[in-house]
Amino acid sequence: MEFTRINCKFPVVTGPNFLVHNFLRVFDHFIVEWKAEDSKGAPGNADDICFNAIVFAGIWGIGCQIEETTRPKFDKFFQLLIQGEDVQEQFKIDIPKVDPMKVPNKVGGEVPTLFELAFVKDQVSWMHWTKTIPTYVVPKDCTYSEVIVPNVDSIRVRYCLNQLLMQKKHVLIVGETGTGKSIMIQQELKENFQNDDYMFLGLAFSAQTSANQTQLIIDGGMEKKRKGFYGPPLGKDGIIFVDDLNMPQKEVYFAQPPIELLRQWMDYGGWYDIDTPEREFRYTQKVSFVAAMAAAGRQTITNRYVRHFNIIYVEPYSTESMN
Repeated sequence: MEFTRINCKFPVVTGPNFLVHNFLRVFDHFIVEWKAEDSKGAPGNADDICFNAIVFAGIWGIGCQIEETTRPKFDKFFQLLIQGEDVQEQFKIDIPKVDPMKVPNKVGGEVPTLFELAFVKDQVSWMHWTKTIPTYVVPKDCTYSEVIVPNVDSIRVRYCLNQLLMQKKHVLIVGETGTGKSIMIQQELKENFQNDDYMFLGLAFSAQTSANQTQLIIDGGMEKKRKGFYGPPLGKDGIIFVDDLNMPQKEVYFAQPPIELLRQWMDYGGWYDIDTPEREFRYTQKVSFVAAMAAAGRQTITNRYVRHFNIIYVEPYSTESMN
């Protein structure tokens, strides 16, 4: 945490507690099935899985929030850390002395970058992200504008998004304009979260978006379960995608009403019904949020809302990705 505070830049500024929480959420998706009621418990190679999952969670729970100019510094630091090097002395980190300890892992020797490697749990091995999916074949019946060729950036972002949403976590995708944030999210939701088990609802914010408009759109996609309780259709979980999250204009006291409304749901599970005179509290259940926003926009959003998300920063496309 101290290294990232001094040496790294975060497009969305948070804090050490938030980074640790993100780390644990990513780590948890590797072991959550062991805690299920019908599970046989941890497998015999649980230690190997956990040590490698710790490395993956360090990359995609902490490192993925760092922007592209300082991410290589974290990459180098983290490789030395898991190899058992004395990074505290090497990088002059001013904290109480901690003895170096090698993290058993199967990453191998020094690699160009940890961000291009995926941990495959079933094989307890690491491989390049592009090898984790089948070779892309352009569908015969699609137009040129409909072709979306997967690359290392889209593959790893979609994987992390998928795994976090499957565990009912909220995800915030941040990146510069033109990095394909919205397209990646929409493609993932249409392919894997629009079926018998899931439904998704999309909305886009603008400077003029109001809290009432936001509430009416979300409420319109939910069904009544019982008095005061609403949610997705029977038997389904819901995903709500909010594009351009940081766009709503700030009011006189610097709050963004649509975001404060969504934060109210995060903290209390719902909001007050604006369509009835009684203004009864309306709980919305079984939904998760995924949002996208530009990294360099004029508007920042309150940390009281950000703390509920796992953040993934999408780098501008590299030459390798474009090739």
